[in-house]
Amino acid sequence: MSSIGHIQCKTCDLFLTMQCNFRCRHCFIPDDWRPSHDLDPQREWPALDGALRQHDVLHVHLLGGEPLLHPSFEDIYRAVADAGYFVSVTSNLSLLRESHVRLFAQWPLLRMRVTLLGVSDAAYVRCGAPGVAGRVIGGVQRLLSAGVRVEAVLPMQSGNRGEADGVARFCRGTGIPLRVITQYFPRLDGSCQTTACQLLPSDAEADVTKLRARYGMVTALATEQNSCTAGDLSWSYVPGSGLIPCALAAQCPHSARG
Repeated sequence: MSSIGHIQCKTCDLFLTMQCNFRCRHCFIPDDWRPSHDLDPQREWPALDGALRQHDVLHVHLLGGEPLLHPSFEDIYRAVADAGYFVSVTSNLSLLRESHVRLFAQWPLLRMRVTLLGVSDAAYVRCGAPGVAGRVIGGVQRLLSAGVRVEAVLPMQSGNRGEADGVARFCRGTGIPLRVITQYFPRLDGSCQTTACQLLPSDAEADVTKLRARYGMVTALATEQNSCTAGDLSWSYVPGSGLIPCALAAQCPHSARG
């Protein structure tokens, strides 16, 4: 479910690939879990486009895995945008190229949602990712300079809790909104390893409250009782699976259908 201004619109999470160059501790995709294939734009997109139109979907959210890893990412992005959908992307931004920046400037994004694990390489490593904080922050600044709308997401956990203040300060300084995630889904193989890095609910609530008081522009995601409407407003497409109600709806504690 997405909001365009104050209007809620039907959305589809389009998983381009489950491959990723990060191995984040909080991620719901197991390290060794791979679908049969990545999205084949020539074979799958025409039928998916038709299905989305039947369901009156207006917004397509490209994600993964890491969507920029898909070898045809730029072609897929153009096809979705050219079909008339609002398009957003969620990325760790470590693989951003100048061709991506030009693409987003030419075919405007609804938003680029950037996963920020911290402001230091050490925080990234503690969260299971390579030490690329500088590259990610530099990517944010390049997008902003090109006029791309950016939103930051901080998956706050034991490995980067001490960096939340620095992330919020960076977001305020660049004028981008910050969403904080503090609860994590079990992995798709049923493992609950993701919860091992999760903060106690009371600690998470206290930290988010402090960030709001100091910086503003902070939205808590999954610490507030937001309800999604999987199958009505929220859909997912994983290559080879077809269009289905939100892939995480059954596991989500705030799902109206879960």
